Amino acid sequence: MRGKALKSGYGLAICLALALSGAAGQRATGPKQAESSFKLAVQLEQAGNTEQAQAIYHQLVSDFPANGRYYHRYKRLLRNSAQYTELLSVLETHLSHFPNDLQSHIEVGGTYLQLGNRQMALMTWDNLLTTFADNLTAERLILSTMLSGELRDEGIAILKGLRAEKGDAGYFALELGRLHAGRMNYEAATDEFLRYLDAYPKAERNVASQLLRFPSGPELLARLRENLSTHGTMAAWRILSQVEFKYGNYEQVIQIYDRLDERPEEHLELARRLAGEREFDLAQQQFQLLLNNPAAAKLHEQSLMGLASVFLARSRVDTSHLVLSGFYPDNRYFRLPFINVDSTRLAPLKQAMSLYDSLAGAWRNPRARLQLADIKYRILDDFDGAMADLKEVSGARLARQTQTDILLRKADVWIAKGDLVQAWSTLRRAQRGAGTKDQFTQIELKEVELLFLTGDRDSLLAHIGGLLVSLGPEDPHFNDLLELSTLVRRFENLPVQYGAFIRAELLARRNRRSEAAVILHETLEEEETTVSPLLQYRLAYLQTLLGDFTDAETRGLTISDETEFGELGLLMAAEIADYLLSDTGLASTRYLTFMESYPSSLNYHAVRLRYRELNPKEN
Repeated sequence: MRGKALKSGYGLAICLALALSGAAGQRATGPKQAESSFKLAVQLEQAGNTEQAQAIYHQLVSDFPANGRYYHRYKRLLRNSAQYTELLSVLETHLSHFPNDLQSHIEVGGTYLQLGNRQMALMTWDNLLTTFADNLTAERLILSTMLSGELRDEGIAILKGLRAEKGDAGYFALELGRLHAGRMNYEAATDEFLRYLDAYPKAERNVASQLLRFPSGPELLARLRENLSTHGTMAAWRILSQVEFKYGNYEQVIQIYDRLDERPEEHLELARRLAGEREFDLAQQQFQLLLNNPAAAKLHEQSLMGLASVFLARSRVDTSHLVLSGFYPDNRYFRLPFINVDSTRLAPLKQAMSLYDSLAGAWRNPRARLQLADIKYRILDDFDGAMADLKEVSGARLARQTQTDILLRKADVWIAKGDLVQAWSTLRRAQRGAGTKDQFTQIELKEVELLFLTGDRDSLLAHIGGLLVSLGPEDPHFNDLLELSTLVRRFENLPVQYGAFIRAELLARRNRRSEAAVILHETLEEEETTVSPLLQYRLAYLQTLLGDFTDAETRGLTISDETEFGELGLLMAAEIADYLLSDTGLASTRYLTFMESYPSSLNYHAVRLRYRELNPKEN
């Protein structure tokens, strides 16, 4: 009857076990037979037949006491099945052969504890501390076991004694702090971490890492602020600056840096971090203080680069408005590189360009020249100027990785100029100079883009197929390639529509979105096909980028529901109302319609959360 309850995959093993059950108590004749018996026992255990598996393990451990695999597997089975009396016997028998097996000695104490005999557990571990005196491994294993279990108070008493004996107040403090933090006793954890810092001042980074893992909360911040500020060490103040940064208290961070009289290098790093958090005023202030500091002269070039990056970031208009919709969001083959700058943000852009120009000229800074090229390419539509800057910086002494990046950016500019022949030629040069796997991958990915824009479907699909195999599904670019392949296959037997789509894509990469939109519009008026919803959705997205929100909304709302683009079109219309027009009422209505129409959508949960954010009174 027992065999019927077991997994079918182990049927043969069970039959063998039943046939050999009489041999369970016999000695194995040699290592080969023992290995066969061990494999059989593992299969029986996995199938749920622990009784026969246990009998085989018992015999194996008796015949081969030095084989750790047999011993550990047997122990695990007994522990998992809560057979603690049998486990204790196995441990003691093993220790009669191997008296220096520290781990097994400690497990004896743990087994006594499982049997409810706290006194024997304590006696076992106390004896071990005497037997293995000054053995740090033994001490740490015993303390970890006691402090993480029922004998916490007894473990702390032992720990205090060890600290006194060693004259090391910070002994085991880091480990105990982690145990307290795991139990959410953050006050006790902080005390232990700071104790560790007292004993080991060079452990500042490690202690900071532990404290920064605490969850966020005003009460916890107040406690950390008090403990760190009264600790009396510079290290504690530096850690407090990191805690304040985590909470977004950036002005307090600057005050702490000033109090500590931190080195200019530290202020430079702080300025960069502030810029990364889009705290532009504070970042700019820090960069300018460095530029006015004669002691920071060696950092002036880096400070100017940082200041220029702040001005550039101030000038950019955020284009990541359509959070969920867009056209294949985040896919490198449909994400257009161009950045809009409105008239109110021209001043910081000019300041950024002036600084980069000065750095490129007077300081001969090649990265500043690269930034100028990027601005001209992505913001100013000055493709000739961008190419001139890229050609100039090509002669600079830069790492091979940077030279590959320059050539790839040149290919981008040639695409923007509409010259795919030169783009291919540039890519071949990059291929000849590449030296790492990542460089070759980036070049191959750019080849995919060029094949796409030339309209050669067959070559494109063949190239994508090879890349998908070589990269594998774990690669971050795998999904981009798969999406592109799926999209291109939709145009099978539709050469006219595919040609129009490719012409529009090429124009979009030349920053001529209006012309691209006209091509898609004319194609849609000519004939209704299976790819019409796709073309409508791409057109709606281009209209959104152009600021034609009314046309984009109308088109998104009229896409056929028979394809996924109908769902995405409604979502796009909702997000236009939400993020671009700030019409909360209209956005909420469309989100509700979306949830009613597409309850099984992958976007349903995110839409529901956004609706709740817009309508907090309904929560």
